[in-house]
Amino acid sequence: MQFHVAQNGEKTGPFDRDEVYRRLVVGELKPTDLGWHEGLAEWEPLSKLVPPQAPPLTASTPVFAPAALPLHPSAAEAPGTSGLAIGSLVCGMAHLDDSVEVVRGVFRH
Repeated sequence: MQFHVAQNGEKTGPFDRDEVYRRLVVGELKPTDLGWHEGLAEWEPLSKLVPPQAPPLTASTPVFAPAALPLHPSAAEAPGTSGLAIGSLVCGMAHLDDSVEVVRGVFRH
């Protein structure tokens, strides 16, 4: 559909809907400027003819990923975990592994 636009007494166009929308977004046109397309009896405000909405996606439209979510819901509620606590846990597990090897060695002899 092709639109004609009347702005400050000057008529321009025809423009396709996407071009009118683009011009509205960047401020070249105002929602109160008048527009007309075939089939209309009278000129009407562009806000009525091209209501605000998301423009069509194109190859240049940026797509944003949602923010990273915690792996487990309780992780978001947990108080801050000390790096020292995690280090102690890892060292304890490593020591336990060494102890198991010592015990295995005792039973092998």
